[in-house]
Amino acid sequence: MKVLICMLLGIFLIPPVVGYSQTQKNRLKRVIIEFEDFMTTTSEGVNCEYFRATFKNTLDTIEILNSKELNTLFISSRRFIRSNEKPIDVRAIVRFEFEHWQYEYCMNRFGIFVDKKTNAFYVNRLLSDFIRRKCLPPNML
Repeated sequence: MKVLICMLLGIFLIPPVVGYSQTQKNRLKRVIIEFEDFMTTTSEGVNCEYFRATFKNTLDTIEILNSKELNTLFISSRRFIRSNEKPIDVRAIVRFEFEHWQYEYCMNRFGIFVDKKTNAFYVNRLLSDFIRRKCLPPNML
């Protein structure tokens, strides 16, 4: 009887709790946002490869460690939608650092992202809105 009760509790209680949390392997430890003022103009578009070199003296960095914000970012990291937009004039780089791996996306001022490894283009409204709230002064939101 105890075994049956434990099995029922395991079936009905544990999956909902585990389903919304991050597994230890996929735990998001921190997110780093490196950004240039979104209103900065350049004579030509800045791509991912040259972003840090182009803005090396004026880059700002935000490190996110707050668990509530990390949870929001974890959810948004799963919401990239493939886009045909090209080219991209980069104003921010977002680095997701998980327990055993990391990845980076470059973002332009309009919320188009490019995966630094694959050069694929994406839209992610949830993530771009979060980045704007973090990087832009309150009077520009």
